Amino acid sequence: MKTLRFKAIFYSFFIAVTLLFTACEKDAIVNQPTEAAASTFNELPDKVAEQLKGVEANLKIQTEDRYRLLEYSVDSYGERTDGTVSKTGENETIAYGNIANPNSIVFGSVKELSSKGGSVAKSVDDFKAKLIKSTDKAMELTWEAEGRQFKTICYYNDEGIVWDNVIFGLIEIEEDGKIENSAKKGETADRSGGSAWSKSWWDIKWLWGSKRGEIGYKITVSFNTNGSVRNTDREDWGWMTAGSTKSESRVLRNSGSYGQIQYALGWATPTGSVSFDREGFKVSVSGVGSKGAQNGTKSYP
Repeated sequence: MKTLRFKAIFYSFFIAVTLLFTACEKDAIVNQPTEAAASTFNELPDKVAEQLKGVEANLKIQTEDRYRLLEYSVDSYGERTDGTVSKTGENETIAYGNIANPNSIVFGSVKELSSKGGSVAKSVDDFKAKLIKSTDKAMELTWEAEGRQFKTICYYNDEGIVWDNVIFGLIEIEEDGKIENSAKKGETADRSGGSAWSKSWWDIKWLWGSKRGEIGYKITVSFNTNGSVRNTDREDWGWMTAGSTKSESRVLRNSGSYGQIQYALGWATPTGSVSFDREGFKVSVSGVGSKGAQNGTKSYP
């Protein structure tokens, strides 16, 4: 009798423990954090998935989640084979600014931004016509800007993203740029009949982090054997994918103890523009796109 009672108690305890373990296991599965929908990108080409993951990561790091890519959907559009690209509507959202400086970022409708000057819709449609092909596909992206959600149509192919109002409008650029000199840090230029140079440039990056463009200038000074300046030369450059740049430079001083040049550099995304005033030797930028200018002089050494 005692044996049967012991067995009954043992089996009851065993079943209770088993049920408790199963319940805990199910609870653990239910409460596991689920991966965000926008972070999987399973249906997209590898290159596009890589770019969107970069967009997510950079926005999180640079803007501390003030601006976010929430999700994507290919169901609404699918493959486009007829070459049809819809005209930009006045209620579509456009973004511009530098994510390295989140306070410069602006989100607004085409109608709102057009009131600030320039035909935003025409600028966007002109670039879309140049970039989007009949074999490209389209998906819908959902964004959040400081608590407000909106959607954009993103065109893409196997090589990557072709166009999106937010991705092509926002950029990343360091305010101070980069500087490189022929003389190593702490050393002075060799004036015994040699030459020395200094180079300054700014990298313009895509929202996903890779390089989109560059503007810069370089001054090269050659010396006589007595250490005086024999010649001063200058170089300038600028390029940008899906945007425009302007670069100019000229020699101001070509003798004595140093050389000097003047430089004028500018860049803008598709809804902005760049112009050069030769009389004032200055680059100006206008419009509502992401844009910037560097105008000044450089003396060396």
